[in-house]
Amino acid sequence: MSKLKNLLLYKGHYLVLVVVLFVGIALCILIPPLQSPDEFDHLKRAYLWGHGKVLLDGPVGSSSGGMVDTGLKEYMSIYATLPFHRDVKLTPAMRYGAEGVMWSHQKVFDSAAGAVAYFPIIYTPQALALRVGEWLGLSIDMSYRGARYLNLIVIMLILIWAFSYSPPSYLAISCMLLPMQLFQLAATSIDGLAMALCIFAVSVFMRIAKDSGSRPSRDYYLLLLASTLLITSRPYLLPLLGLSLVVFSIRPSRVLALAIGCQAVFVIGWFTLVLLYTADIRVSTELGTVDKFNYYFSHPGVLMGVMWATMSDASLLQFYGFSFIGILGWLDTSLHEAAYIVLGLFLMLIAVLNTGTLRKDSQARWALLITALCSVALVFMLLLLTWTALPAVRVEGVQGRYLVIPFILVAYALNGVGPEFHARRIWLNIALLMTIGGYSEMVTIEALLDRYYGL
Repeated sequence: MSKLKNLLLYKGHYLVLVVVLFVGIALCILIPPLQSPDEFDHLKRAYLWGHGKVLLDGPVGSSSGGMVDTGLKEYMSIYATLPFHRDVKLTPAMRYGAEGVMWSHQKVFDSAAGAVAYFPIIYTPQALALRVGEWLGLSIDMSYRGARYLNLIVIMLILIWAFSYSPPSYLAISCMLLPMQLFQLAATSIDGLAMALCIFAVSVFMRIAKDSGSRPSRDYYLLLLASTLLITSRPYLLPLLGLSLVVFSIRPSRVLALAIGCQAVFVIGWFTLVLLYTADIRVSTELGTVDKFNYYFSHPGVLMGVMWATMSDASLLQFYGFSFIGILGWLDTSLHEAAYIVLGLFLMLIAVLNTGTLRKDSQARWALLITALCSVALVFMLLLLTWTALPAVRVEGVQGRYLVIPFILVAYALNGVGPEFHARRIWLNIALLMTIGGYSEMVTIEALLDRYYGL
């Protein structure tokens, strides 16, 4: 019995992963296809990556995209009636019609503007499932659902690997248990995988910082690889490059310096290619990204005014908080109002129980904190330059889910969990996490049944 208690005491976070896995599978079954924001474009990006397409084409007058199977387009068109229309429910005719659509092996150009800036390797699980389904002659629906499950499995494996490096932050795990993140785990978009990669990268980073120069070289290069995947799939995480410099200060070497240089060149080169050779015309503005950057650079007072107007808007701040916890679907499926209050209080309680100081491993913790703050600032700056037309009153397009990875960085920076933790405190954290997971599952399923099935 004592061995079981010790296992639950010091490995209880793996039990949380088991809960997340089963909730993820349940949501994969429950949620209709393509109900995550921009999931149509993510699915097309995965399909194109499965066929070897790295950089999307940008024909004149159209957002960038590629040649997509006409059967896949037909499948997506069936579910395109659901987003933004709460009164439209999933019907048997819709579901049976979609299940009968097969790969046509005929292609037509289609844009994928919502995924144009992302380096496609992060779509590998989805691309592999779609490609195998196409090769085996499975229906598109079966291929799509295979992509969901394979993506979920890869996420779980990465999280297990991450926890083997460093004890997890309970505050970071609590974020993973929120309705928004549980919902995204069941999609073919890249939010769930990006979250898992972030936890992995930070776990390796903290282990390197704790063990100083005694870690094997493999860990340094795993960190560079994970952070590169994150940055090229989430441009606002460009400040993560700073973690590579911290790692170099811990264990300087010529080989590591060369690897860090290659990382920087690759990241900058990728975004340069995206900026020069791809297009997103979903937002019609007279000025391009570079023109708007030059304008705000030469008018810093205007920039500060727009940022202040954004951050002082109470309704926007409430939206950021609600969409961080969970406004599901295409921002058309809210939880009941009490759920936001309850889950917000749970997050605050977990934070109070687990927040420590920056004194221990201070260099690494300060690096994570500064990276998180810079990433949040970059979220607003990038959406101001790409999604907000001039003249701007407030920054448009920011959602709370964009702040999840910076939140995880802060959670690890302030993490007070350690081997000196009293057993009762660890038990309390595990109990709270299980409560958050159970409550999140309940309110998520309730909202989804009402939204898509009218129950």
